[in-house]
Amino acid sequence: MIIYLIMVTISCGTLPREKKYIMFASILPTLYIWSLPLLQLSGFTEDGDQGGEVTISKYISNSHATGLMASVFYYPCLIMWEYPQHKSYNWYKSCQFYSLLVFQLSFGLFLTFTTTWKPLLHSISVAIFSIAAITHFGLLLKKGHHQEKLKYLLVGGILGFLILCLFTILANYQITVSYAFWFFECVCLTIMIWFTPLEILYHYKQHNAPIKLSISNNEIASV
Repeated sequence: MIIYLIMVTISCGTLPREKKYIMFASILPTLYIWSLPLLQLSGFTEDGDQGGEVTISKYISNSHATGLMASVFYYPCLIMWEYPQHKSYNWYKSCQFYSLLVFQLSFGLFLTFTTTWKPLLHSISVAIFSIAAITHFGLLLKKGHHQEKLKYLLVGGILGFLILCLFTILANYQITVSYAFWFFECVCLTIMIWFTPLEILYHYKQHNAPIKLSISNNEIASV
């Protein structure tokens, strides 16, 4: 998956400068979450296998690992808002807006309430952003006019978050899945990171015209 996304980014040579920046900025969080086990070997992250499943939450349960994750996810979280900007549905657009809002607020709480500080609040925030992500992907899939490959991404994201919910239920019965939990977390977050950049890329290549971004070039340069 990572190799495919890197190849997609390399293929963006004809895109305007700000679109290239979007693609390359999406690579950073993708590489970070998938390399967490390697970063543990260097001592940068915590032990991901602190009993039970191996999770992103356990890997980033120190200040510098959490801070870096917040930093690399800043721009992808910002660019997620671009998709609703160029669609013109009414009630659906409002639902799409609020599902993304809930996801990003709960994702911020997920980074704030670490497993080592407030485990209960951490679990609640994870549950909320999982439900919000499933809802958001479902809304995009129901009403969006996407390339066929992007529809597969949305379906994969919904299934991934549902599998994470199943793993969470199994954990209550002392059934653990080791690295599978971390793997599906990475898959879901990777899809969430890349859906909007790929939508922008396919739109540009199909129509030979960019989607108008609400983020100005000056704002992009200052990030």
